[in-house]
Amino acid sequence: MAFQRDFRPQKGQCFVLMPYGVKPHAESGVDIDWDERFKEVLEPAIEAAGMVPLRADNIFGAQLLIDRVWRGIQEAEVVIADLTGLSANVMYEVGLANVIGKRLILLSMSTPIPIDLAPFVAIMYSHDGMGLLKLSRELQTNLEAARREPVNEAMLVPLPGGDVEAVPAVVEFVAESYVTVRAMNNRMGFLHPEDASYLRVIKDMRKQFRLGQNLNGSFVVDVSGESKYSLVANQDNPWPRILSEYDEGTKFIGSVQSVVDKIGAFVVLLGGVNGLIPQSQMPPGISEGDQVEATVVRIDQRQRKVGLRFERLVRQISNDEEWGDYAVGAKYDGAVRRVNTDRGYLLVSLPPGKIGLLNVNRMTVECRARFEAASFKIGDHVEVEITHVDRSRDRIILKDSKI
Repeated sequence: MAFQRDFRPQKGQCFVLMPYGVKPHAESGVDIDWDERFKEVLEPAIEAAGMVPLRADNIFGAQLLIDRVWRGIQEAEVVIADLTGLSANVMYEVGLANVIGKRLILLSMSTPIPIDLAPFVAIMYSHDGMGLLKLSRELQTNLEAARREPVNEAMLVPLPGGDVEAVPAVVEFVAESYVTVRAMNNRMGFLHPEDASYLRVIKDMRKQFRLGQNLNGSFVVDVSGESKYSLVANQDNPWPRILSEYDEGTKFIGSVQSVVDKIGAFVVLLGGVNGLIPQSQMPPGISEGDQVEATVVRIDQRQRKVGLRFERLVRQISNDEEWGDYAVGAKYDGAVRRVNTDRGYLLVSLPPGKIGLLNVNRMTVECRARFEAASFKIGDHVEVEITHVDRSRDRIILKDSKI
């Protein structure tokens, strides 16, 4: 394969290079279950350092293993490599991480660290219980220290997001599959669907963007040298954590975010991402705010989709519970669920589960300026107050609480 950089580092992502399965350890004469070591020792230490642990087998898709390894290395904030036994695969992968300047922490049980890797932090440990406990503690400490070190990564070719420059721009042209933008200094760029949102793939950009619309995004460097524009370059990507916490087959309990006729129920996972239970599986009467148990059937990061299977209804809210304290004058710290600049409104999620409409003419000057600059993103917080409630039409009207 041709090793070119086509993925940006993701804040908090920690990629682990190590052997797989059960393999004999020559020095001690015991068999080591490397998968168990990852689960029982490395994962907890990485999570204690506030990071998301990943191995190549956590990255789903049809790519070859080396492609998944290369992607994991590129996206990692820190790379951990266990050199025990000097596995040829692990050493090769360490070379890939080294050549692009990744922050690297080396581990080894008895095996001496090669002299060429001497400048890197190395943790030597033993197979016994105290040795593994020492490894866990030292790894957490060194990860926290590594994250404070400056980043100075190299580019094999220009790296998307390697050079991120926040620049407001205006939409100049809209096509189905891309948008052309222009900044004040006449710098031009292309905004593609995958760079518009981490939460969903926009199939038709013409339905989301309009000529003259103001955008608050960033210019990034594309692998082909194309001047590329992104609305997510400085946002945390929720998908590494989803891939880590929601393996296919995982059961979980979540709240129904919305129910769409002829499509199904969208259930909250994390980071603003919802999974879909098809309508064919849903029992009658499921509504927003209900708690359900579901199983993850598939995760498609590229298409920004999570497929779920309905297991059981955990808790169904009554009508009184559903409307609770949703009354005129009630104030909420809401979260933006949808932005419609064409029609001039925000849909705002109100805890625990209702949705309200905030029209542009009910916003403060500051809020309206932000709305017109298209800087509101899904999940952003807004302080709102209820001005009208219509239970028969399931309708809540809001205003900016600062008015």
